Amino acid sequence: QEIVLTFARNNKKNQGSPILKSYKVSGIVEHGVYEKDLRFVYLDRKQLIDLFNYTSDSANMALVKLSDYNGLDELKIYQYKLAGKISKDLKIETFWNEFRTLLDAVEIEKLSISMVLQLIVVVAIFNIVAFIIFISERKSQEFYLLRVLGLTIKSVINFWFSMLFAVWFVSCFLSIGLTTIFNFLLMELSIFQLPGDIYVLSRLTIDLTLNDYLIVFGAALGWILLIGCFSIFRMRKRSLLQGIRQEFS
Repeated sequence: QEIVLTFARNNKKNQGSPILKSYKVSGIVEHGVYEKDLRFVYLDRKQLIDLFNYTSDSANMALVKLSDYNGLDELKIYQYKLAGKISKDLKIETFWNEFRTLLDAVEIEKLSISMVLQLIVVVAIFNIVAFIIFISERKSQEFYLLRVLGLTIKSVINFWFSMLFAVWFVSCFLSIGLTTIFNFLLMELSIFQLPGDIYVLSRLTIDLTLNDYLIVFGAALGWILLIGCFSIFRMRKRSLLQGIRQEFS
């Protein structure tokens, strides 16, 4: 296909009249950043030099590619060293600096979404903790009665933590299932489709890694074990006589 590009003239006499030039599209370049894909057009350098009547060594931007570097900190060191060796009239920036506003907005959105998700996880953990405390208070009298009948404290502890692990495992399994179902609905239902006139992406999807699951599940397990140990400590602190009196009070 052919497109027509509009250029501003570089001389003062004809600044009011633009330059219209027709070009044939030979291919599409994908940078990985959609904003850059929409804004950048690549032309042959010799044609631009002839169009504006520049000299062959004219340039307003140079790309410096490093062979190898480890991490962003080392890249910034190269940036400062290069800035100290050239003229102060030239500005040295990293390749993502032009899209810093977009990247900063994405980072803020990522942080906000992470905080909201962590709040949901904390509320869910408190619900589980409240359930555990309710069970421990509700069934503690029966545990004391069973201990009087010959059940050892070791058996009570084993049963208690087995029940806690069962609750944690079932909760993790259900959360993975619900996440998969919700992700499927995001991809298939038209109600979750984004308007193409505003957003470049038409669909959103849930992207969770194994580390994300391990962090959430590990934090939930830690809270459950902490409350479970506290309940066992309270139970062992009471004597059998106090427990029996509570049972028949």
